[in-house]
Amino acid sequence: MGLENGEYFIFVKQPELAYFSLPPLTYFPKQGEIDAQVPDEYTASASGVYGLVCRYQQDLHKYYLAYIDPFKNRYAILRFQGGKGSPLTNPTWQPISGLREATQMNRIGLSCQDNQVTVTVNGSQAAQVSDPEMAQFGDGKLGMAVITYSGADPQGLKVLFDNAKFWPPD
Repeated sequence: MGLENGEYFIFVKQPELAYFSLPPLTYFPKQGEIDAQVPDEYTASASGVYGLVCRYQQDLHKYYLAYIDPFKNRYAILRFQGGKGSPLTNPTWQPISGLREATQMNRIGLSCQDNQVTVTVNGSQAAQVSDPEMAQFGDGKLGMAVITYSGADPQGLKVLFDNAKFWPPD
């Protein structure tokens, strides 16, 4: 993780690995947006996904994650608890519209408010799911994620992030 040409990046080289980056905020945001793109040299293998995580509580291993697969134009929303993921979308992967190619900048948004998880892509709502368990989750951090698939290309997957915006709770 680091900065490159004024953009933040997450670079995952190992298969089946997830990296999260959580900004050091003094509040727990319920909503955020960020621009994301995969550089040209990392698109040949389509080795993973990127997304946003919300209500992240590291010590309790609890969070919500919205994956975006820019190579197959699809998304998934999962609730993680105790290291185990439960899909909130059924089937897990859903087609997504309005997503540009992986090498182009996509504005991705995630909101985790009340019992609703809402995903936006390039200014339009792409998905919304309800989870009655969200009230029991409590507050947590919001940030970016990059995840590689099993059998990922040894070159890895790099995602560039820019123009982050996080809103404090109401």
